[in-house]
Amino acid sequence: MAFKAYLSPRELGSAIGVSESSLKRWADEGRIDVSRTAGGHRRIYMAEVVRFIRDSGMPVLKPQLLGLEELAEGQAAVGEEAAALESALTEGRASRVRGIIVSQYLAGVSLASICDDVIAPAMQHIGSLWEHGDSGIFIEHRATDLAIQALNHLRVLMPRPKDSAPIAVGGCTQGDPYALASLMVATVLAADGWREMNLGPDTPDAVLLSAVEQADAELAWLGVNLHESPGDLPQRIVRMAESLGQRNTLLVGGGRSWPRRITGAPASLHTVSSMSELAALARGRRSASS
Repeated sequence: MAFKAYLSPRELGSAIGVSESSLKRWADEGRIDVSRTAGGHRRIYMAEVVRFIRDSGMPVLKPQLLGLEELAEGQAAVGEEAAALESALTEGRASRVRGIIVSQYLAGVSLASICDDVIAPAMQHIGSLWEHGDSGIFIEHRATDLAIQALNHLRVLMPRPKDSAPIAVGGCTQGDPYALASLMVATVLAADGWREMNLGPDTPDAVLLSAVEQADAELAWLGVNLHESPGDLPQRIVRMAESLGQRNTLLVGGGRSWPRRITGAPASLHTVSSMSELAALARGRRSASS
């Protein structure tokens, strides 16, 4: 069954195991946002369905009615989600990968926690398989692609940021080929209500600075996941942060190869070691500028 753009109250009620009359009552009480067609029929858009399920803690009993059949494959024991995802990624089970990640989100887990506690640990072990031969490289590349597909699938379910929301722009540093890390940052920021522009891997400094200026971004991110960082990287980071600071834009950086020491770092530069730290920093920035 294809992904659905909206549901009727009857369909949603059947999916989560409540009556249509209960859905209508909750709509009248303002607990769920229901739109009406020109003919007066009630429609609940998928982003609102997802929000309601997350906020209410309602179980999804019939995921096929939501067009999310992968949820049937997404069950994992509490505390074993990362291990389950690692197995699914290693085996190339795309539907189970999507199911685990989407199930976590529908259960109310934050995007930052999904990235920190489920995706990152799973990928960390897979990322070492290249040391054992070509098959390890194949598994890592396929796993990365499956994780990217799953995050992009999840983003379709998330509410769109408001047109007035602040803008964030970023990517991974030049020479850094890893796309997943920057996509996780973009997804976490989008979940927090930012309008984000993900420049992806291998982003030259000048391109990032130009994109920030053109987008009038309040926040920029820079990921560094190279096996060997260039010797001049700390100085380049300082120069970018100073340039961005002149326009009151924060530069947030991190990654496994982020410099441990950056001499002369300006106040506009912030280092984070997790997506949860990033989310907290971004939330604070939004509160300060609102």
